[in-house]
Amino acid sequence: MNQLAGLSGNVELRLLNSTSHSCQPTGEESELYNLKLRIVSVFVLLIVSLLGASIAVVSAYSKRLHIPTTIINTGKFFGTGVILATAFIHILPAAMNTLTDECLPEGWKEYEAYAGLFAMLAILAMQLIEFIAHHQLQRILTHKKKLVGEEAQLQSTIILLESSQQHGHSHGLSLLQDSNKHRVTTYLLELGIATHSILIGVALGTDNGSHFIVLFITLCFHQFFEAIALGAQISQLNNKSILPAIFMVSFFALTT
Repeated sequence: MNQLAGLSGNVELRLLNSTSHSCQPTGEESELYNLKLRIVSVFVLLIVSLLGASIAVVSAYSKRLHIPTTIINTGKFFGTGVILATAFIHILPAAMNTLTDECLPEGWKEYEAYAGLFAMLAILAMQLIEFIAHHQLQRILTHKKKLVGEEAQLQSTIILLESSQQHGHSHGLSLLQDSNKHRVTTYLLELGIATHSILIGVALGTDNGSHFIVLFITLCFHQFFEAIALGAQISQLNNKSILPAIFMVSFFALTT
Protein backbone atom coordinates (compact mmCIF):
# COMPACT_ATOMS: atom_id res chain seq x y z
CA MET A 1 0.00 0.00 0.00
CA ASN A 2 2.81 2.38 0.82
CA GLN A 3 4.41 1.65 -2.56
CA LEU A 4 1.13 2.35 -4.37
CA ALA A 5 0.69 5.58 -2.44
CA GLY A 6 4.23 6.61 -3.25
CA LEU A 7 3.75 5.74 -6.92
CA SER A 8 0.52 7.75 -7.17
CA GLY A 9 2.23 10.66 -5.43
CA ASN A 10 5.05 10.59 -7.99
CA VAL A 11 2.55 10.53 -10.87
CA GLU A 12 0.68 13.53 -9.43
CA LEU A 13 3.95 15.38 -8.94
CA ARG A 14 4.97 14.72 -12.56
CA LEU A 15 1.61 15.93 -13.82
CA LEU A 16 1.93 19.12 -11.80
CA ASN A 17 5.45 19.68 -13.08
CA SER A 18 4.43 19.10 -16.71
CA THR A 19 1.50 21.51 -16.34
CA SER A 20 3.66 24.20 -14.77
CA HIS A 21 6.33 23.83 -17.44
CA SER A 22 3.75 24.07 -20.24
CA CYS A 23 2.76 27.51 -18.98
CA GLN A 24 6.31 28.84 -19.13
CA PRO A 25 8.27 29.90 -22.24
CA THR A 26 10.86 27.42 -23.47
CA GLY A 27 14.36 28.07 -24.70
CA GLU A 28 13.37 27.12 -28.25
CA GLU A 29 10.77 29.91 -28.35
CA SER A 30 13.31 32.53 -27.30
CA GLU A 31 15.77 31.33 -29.96
CA LEU A 32 13.13 31.71 -32.69
CA TYR A 33 12.39 35.31 -31.68
CA ASN A 34 13.91 37.59 -34.34
CA LEU A 35 13.99 41.22 -33.17
CA LYS A 36 15.20 42.69 -36.49
CA LEU A 37 12.39 41.02 -38.41
CA ARG A 38 9.84 42.44 -35.99
CA ILE A 39 11.23 45.96 -36.36
CA VAL A 40 10.98 45.66 -40.14
CA SER A 41 7.40 44.37 -39.84
CA VAL A 42 6.38 47.53 -37.97
CA PHE A 43 7.37 49.78 -40.89
CA VAL A 44 5.95 47.40 -43.51
CA LEU A 45 2.55 47.35 -41.80
CA LEU A 46 2.71 51.13 -41.42
CA ILE A 47 3.24 51.57 -45.18
CA VAL A 48 0.58 48.98 -46.09
CA SER A 49 -2.01 50.59 -43.80
CA LEU A 50 -1.17 54.09 -45.01
CA LEU A 51 -1.34 53.03 -48.66
CA GLY A 52 -4.68 51.24 -48.30
CA ALA A 53 -6.37 54.10 -46.43
CA SER A 54 -4.95 56.76 -48.77
CA ILE A 55 -6.29 55.27 -52.02
CA ALA A 56 -9.90 56.41 -51.60
CA VAL A 57 -8.97 59.67 -49.84
CA VAL A 58 -6.53 60.81 -52.55
CA SER A 59 -9.01 59.79 -55.24
CA ALA A 60 -11.74 61.90 -53.62
CA TYR A 61 -9.60 65.07 -53.35
CA SER A 62 -7.49 64.76 -56.52
CA LYS A 63 -8.89 64.96 -60.06
CA ARG A 64 -5.70 63.64 -61.67
CA LEU A 65 -5.57 60.54 -59.48
CA HIS A 66 -9.30 59.88 -59.60
CA ILE A 67 -10.28 56.22 -59.29
CA PRO A 68 -13.68 55.00 -60.55
CA THR A 69 -16.32 54.74 -57.84
CA THR A 70 -16.97 51.10 -58.74
CA ILE A 71 -13.42 50.12 -57.83
CA ILE A 72 -13.55 52.07 -54.56
CA ASN A 73 -16.88 50.49 -53.59
CA THR A 74 -15.60 47.01 -54.48
CA GLY A 75 -12.59 47.52 -52.23
CA LYS A 76 -14.84 48.95 -49.52
CA PHE A 77 -17.19 45.95 -49.58
CA PHE A 78 -14.28 43.51 -49.65
CA GLY A 79 -12.67 45.35 -46.74
CA THR A 80 -15.95 45.24 -44.81
CA GLY A 81 -16.02 41.48 -45.35
CA VAL A 82 -12.46 41.28 -44.03
CA ILE A 83 -13.51 43.19 -40.90
CA LEU A 84 -16.46 40.84 -40.27
CA ALA A 85 -14.37 37.75 -40.98
CA THR A 86 -11.68 39.01 -38.62
CA ALA A 87 -14.20 39.47 -35.82
CA PHE A 88 -16.08 36.17 -36.11
CA ILE A 89 -13.43 33.82 -37.54
CA HIS A 90 -10.14 35.16 -36.17
CA ILE A 91 -10.68 37.16 -32.98
CA LEU A 92 -13.63 35.39 -31.32
CA PRO A 93 -12.32 31.79 -31.56
CA ALA A 94 -8.85 32.91 -30.48
CA ALA A 95 -10.37 34.76 -27.52
CA MET A 96 -12.34 31.66 -26.54
CA ASN A 97 -9.19 29.53 -26.57
CA THR A 98 -7.14 32.11 -24.69
CA LEU A 99 -9.75 32.79 -22.00
CA THR A 100 -10.12 29.06 -21.30
CA ASP A 101 -6.39 28.36 -21.14
CA GLU A 102 -5.15 26.20 -18.28
CA CYS A 103 -2.43 28.71 -17.43
CA LEU A 104 -4.93 31.41 -16.40
CA PRO A 105 -5.64 32.13 -12.71
CA GLU A 106 -8.44 30.19 -11.04
CA GLY A 107 -10.85 33.12 -11.19
CA TRP A 108 -10.93 32.96 -15.00
CA LYS A 109 -11.71 29.22 -14.98
CA GLU A 110 -14.96 29.56 -13.05
CA TYR A 111 -16.82 30.90 -16.10
CA GLU A 112 -16.27 29.56 -19.62
CA ALA A 113 -18.02 32.21 -21.73
CA TYR A 114 -15.93 35.30 -20.99
CA ALA A 115 -15.14 35.79 -24.70
CA GLY A 116 -18.81 35.95 -25.67
CA LEU A 117 -19.56 38.18 -22.68
CA PHE A 118 -16.85 40.69 -23.59
CA ALA A 119 -17.93 40.65 -27.26
CA MET A 120 -21.52 41.36 -26.25
CA LEU A 121 -20.46 44.17 -23.89
CA ALA A 122 -18.31 45.71 -26.65
CA ILE A 123 -21.25 45.65 -29.10
CA LEU A 124 -23.57 47.21 -26.53
CA ALA A 125 -20.98 49.88 -25.68
CA MET A 126 -20.57 50.83 -29.36
CA GLN A 127 -24.33 51.00 -29.81
CA LEU A 128 -24.66 53.17 -26.69
CA ILE A 129 -21.94 55.57 -27.85
CA GLU A 130 -23.52 55.86 -31.29
CA PHE A 131 -26.99 56.41 -29.79
CA ILE A 132 -25.76 59.16 -27.46
CA ALA A 133 -23.83 60.87 -30.26
CA HIS A 134 -26.81 60.77 -32.64
CA HIS A 135 -29.11 62.02 -29.89
CA GLN A 136 -26.85 65.01 -29.20
CA LEU A 137 -26.62 65.80 -32.92
CA GLN A 138 -30.39 65.59 -33.23
CA ARG A 139 -30.81 68.12 -30.42
CA ILE A 140 -28.35 70.51 -32.06
CA LEU A 141 -30.01 70.19 -35.47
CA THR A 142 -33.49 70.66 -33.98
CA HIS A 143 -32.32 73.84 -32.27
CA LYS A 144 -30.77 75.12 -35.51
CA LYS A 145 -33.94 74.31 -37.44
CA LYS A 146 -36.01 76.27 -34.95
CA LEU A 147 -33.71 79.29 -35.22
CA VAL A 148 -33.74 79.13 -39.02
CA GLY A 149 -37.53 78.92 -39.05
CA GLU A 150 -37.88 81.95 -36.79
CA GLU A 151 -35.40 83.93 -38.87
CA ALA A 152 -37.23 83.03 -42.09
CA GLN A 153 -40.54 84.18 -40.64
CA LEU A 154 -39.11 87.50 -39.52
CA GLN A 155 -37.37 88.29 -42.81
CA SER A 156 -40.04 87.11 -45.23
CA THR A 157 -42.73 89.49 -46.40
CA ILE A 158 -44.20 87.43 -49.22
CA ILE A 159 -45.81 84.05 -48.55
CA LEU A 160 -44.31 82.46 -51.66
CA LEU A 161 -40.80 83.66 -50.82
CA GLU A 162 -41.23 82.50 -47.24
CA SER A 163 -42.28 79.02 -48.38
CA SER A 164 -39.35 78.62 -50.76
CA GLN A 165 -36.87 79.75 -48.12
CA GLN A 166 -38.21 77.29 -45.57
CA HIS A 167 -38.01 74.45 -48.10
CA GLY A 168 -34.39 75.27 -48.89
CA HIS A 169 -33.38 75.42 -45.23
CA SER A 170 -35.20 72.19 -44.46
CA HIS A 171 -33.46 70.37 -47.30
CA GLY A 172 -30.08 71.69 -46.19
CA LEU A 173 -30.66 70.62 -42.60
CA SER A 174 -31.68 67.14 -43.78
CA LEU A 175 -28.41 66.80 -45.70
CA LEU A 176 -26.49 68.11 -42.69
CA GLN A 177 -28.16 65.55 -40.44
CA ASP A 178 -27.24 62.66 -42.76
CA SER A 179 -23.68 63.97 -43.01
CA ASN A 180 -23.33 64.14 -39.22
CA LYS A 181 -24.66 60.59 -38.83
CA HIS A 182 -22.10 59.36 -41.36
CA ARG A 183 -19.39 61.29 -39.52
CA VAL A 184 -20.22 59.64 -36.18
CA THR A 185 -20.30 56.19 -37.80
CA THR A 186 -16.91 56.82 -39.43
CA TYR A 187 -15.34 57.97 -36.15
CA LEU A 188 -16.64 54.89 -34.34
CA LEU A 189 -15.39 52.63 -37.15
CA GLU A 190 -11.91 54.16 -36.97
CA LEU A 191 -11.86 53.87 -33.18
CA GLY A 192 -12.75 50.19 -33.35
CA ILE A 193 -10.29 49.41 -36.14
CA ALA A 194 -7.50 51.38 -34.46
CA THR A 195 -8.03 49.53 -31.17
CA HIS A 196 -8.01 46.21 -33.00
CA SER A 197 -4.84 47.22 -34.87
CA ILE A 198 -3.07 47.83 -31.57
CA LEU A 199 -4.07 44.39 -30.30
CA ILE A 200 -2.97 42.53 -33.43
CA GLY A 201 0.28 44.50 -33.38
CA VAL A 202 0.93 43.29 -29.84
CA ALA A 203 0.03 39.73 -30.89
CA LEU A 204 2.47 39.91 -33.81
CA GLY A 205 5.25 41.34 -31.67
CA THR A 206 4.88 38.70 -28.94
CA ASP A 207 4.62 35.72 -31.29
CA ASN A 208 7.18 33.08 -30.35
CA GLY A 209 8.53 32.91 -33.89
CA SER A 210 7.23 29.59 -35.19
CA HIS A 211 4.30 31.17 -37.07
CA PHE A 212 5.56 34.73 -37.39
CA ILE A 213 6.07 34.82 -41.19
CA VAL A 214 2.63 33.37 -41.94
CA LEU A 215 0.97 35.70 -39.44
CA PHE A 216 2.86 38.71 -40.80
CA ILE A 217 1.82 38.07 -44.43
CA THR A 218 -1.78 37.49 -43.35
CA LEU A 219 -1.84 40.75 -41.40
CA CYS A 220 -0.47 42.68 -44.38
CA PHE A 221 -3.41 41.61 -46.56
CA HIS A 222 -5.81 42.09 -43.66
CA GLN A 223 -4.64 45.61 -42.84
CA PHE A 224 -4.60 46.66 -46.51
CA PHE A 225 -8.22 45.77 -47.25
CA GLU A 226 -9.35 46.97 -43.83
CA ALA A 227 -7.64 50.28 -44.58
CA ILE A 228 -9.43 50.51 -47.95
CA ALA A 229 -12.80 50.15 -46.21
CA LEU A 230 -11.89 52.84 -43.68
CA GLY A 231 -10.47 55.14 -46.35
CA ALA A 232 -13.69 54.87 -48.37
CA GLN A 233 -15.67 55.92 -45.31
CA ILE A 234 -13.33 58.85 -44.64
CA SER A 235 -13.50 60.03 -48.25
CA GLN A 236 -17.30 60.31 -47.99
CA LEU A 237 -17.16 62.83 -45.14
CA ASN A 238 -17.05 65.64 -47.73
CA ASN A 239 -14.70 67.87 -45.74
CA LYS A 240 -13.69 71.10 -47.47
CA SER A 241 -10.07 70.53 -46.48
CA ILE A 242 -8.08 67.34 -46.89
CA LEU A 243 -6.30 67.87 -43.55
CA PRO A 244 -8.92 66.07 -41.38
CA ALA A 245 -8.77 63.08 -43.74
CA ILE A 246 -4.95 63.06 -43.60
CA PHE A 247 -5.09 63.15 -39.79
CA MET A 248 -7.52 60.21 -39.63
CA VAL A 249 -5.51 58.14 -42.11
CA SER A 250 -2.25 58.87 -40.26
CA PHE A 251 -3.84 58.02 -36.90
CA PHE A 252 -4.99 54.65 -38.23
CA ALA A 253 -1.61 53.85 -39.78
CA LEU A 254 0.34 54.79 -36.65
CA THR A 255 -1.81 52.62 -34.37
CA THR A 256 -1.00 49.48 -36.35
